[in-house]
Amino acid sequence: MAASAPFDSDDANALKKMSMQDVEALLPASYSQLLGSGSYGCVYTVDYEGQTCVLKVPHCAGDSSLRREMELLQRIAGAGGAPVPLAFCPESHALLMSFCGKASLKQHLSRGARSGGFSLQHVLCLALRVTERLLELHRAGFVHCDLNCNNVTVKLDAARKLESVHIIDYGLSARIGERRPPRTKPEWYIQCYCDCTYNGSPILPLCDLPGLGTVF
Repeated sequence: MAASAPFDSDDANALKKMSMQDVEALLPASYSQLLGSGSYGCVYTVDYEGQTCVLKVPHCAGDSSLRREMELLQRIAGAGGAPVPLAFCPESHALLMSFCGKASLKQHLSRGARSGGFSLQHVLCLALRVTERLLELHRAGFVHCDLNCNNVTVKLDAARKLESVHIIDYGLSARIGERRPPRTKPEWYIQCYCDCTYNGSPILPLCDLPGLGTVF
């Protein structure tokens, strides 16, 4: 069977509805397809319509966090290399998205370090591509709010050269100018977070600079 065309930003407006049975059928039988686990759920690679896609399943069925992320991704529409939402399950809030690469930037840099390191040109190219992706996101009207090496993925071509860079995981993202209720910084507060996330100030593109500084 011929592979279908890659999913792109036009698919963001064609969100399909999944049932609980659809989600269970997509879930892989092996944990080898587990991409990662975060605060809100587990992420798996799955086969959908002949292509590799990503299925994000909440730890608690019905958790509204993934619905919010799905709605944000629809508005972002692929800016920043963001995954395109393809289908959503209203009962479990599982979210099916386009695949943005298996290797995080952190993994890519670690592998390069173990094999003798990257050239300065390659590192500068990576830095430029990540910065360009971030600018795309800001021009679309959004701030990522959680930029770090784990939330950037890279795709390599057959010659192992850089093909594309993607900013992923929009669970904490916000519209430019959005304010959040003031709250105390958690004990796990990390360097990539801006104080505006906690002090009630408007969230602006500058809020992503601390995260960008931790990437390289």
